[in-house]
Amino acid sequence: MKMTKGYKQKLNLYRNVIFRRNLLLKGVNLSSFYKQEMNALTKKLALLSYEISMERKKLIDLINMEINSIHQKLSGETLFIEYESILSNHRRSENECLKEILENFSKSYKLDCENKTTNFGIHKENYKFILNGNDAKSFSSQGQKRNIIITIKMCQKNIFEEFKGVKPIILLDDLFSELDEDRRYEILEYLTDNQVFITTTDKSFVNNFKNINVIEMEKARKGKNE
Repeated sequence: MKMTKGYKQKLNLYRNVIFRRNLLLKGVNLSSFYKQEMNALTKKLALLSYEISMERKKLIDLINMEINSIHQKLSGETLFIEYESILSNHRRSENECLKEILENFSKSYKLDCENKTTNFGIHKENYKFILNGNDAKSFSSQGQKRNIIITIKMCQKNIFEEFKGVKPIILLDDLFSELDEDRRYEILEYLTDNQVFITTTDKSFVNNFKNINVIEMEKARKGKNE
């Protein structure tokens, strides 16, 4: 989910610059041209890394403002996103952040030359879903992972509506198969004002809601062939 028009352009530019830097690393030499080009590309990467990381931090902060309350309501468990950023502190000034980034590029330069690739930058960033205090990737069941996906969908919906001023169409592909009736009800109740497309092998829950249209694929195929 991209919150600003410029994010994708910055990300594409970052990929282009890092591609050029990696090409330069593959032909490493001590010429003055090489040093000038490497310094120019590294400074460009540092600025793009800062700008992209700041935008990611803003989006994750927005999600974290809602994610736990939504997830507790849907599952009774705690959840938040831990952002593993290249920046140790996003609240500092731009100059301070750029200084930290450039220092880390400098520290990784020897390894970059050995591996012929850039080992530092926002392409190395990551994030974790922390469920009940533990990394959900390692300490969660398939059902819990499914609940996390649903919660993220709900957060995306809210943020999209706030920033775009329109209600998005929600697509839920077979997410209800492992949920009990109460959980299904909570989710659909939360999405009452949205247009929602659901694929499922169990349509029993639709009787509790109005304005739901059901398309049975087998019947639809037969009707098309007749």
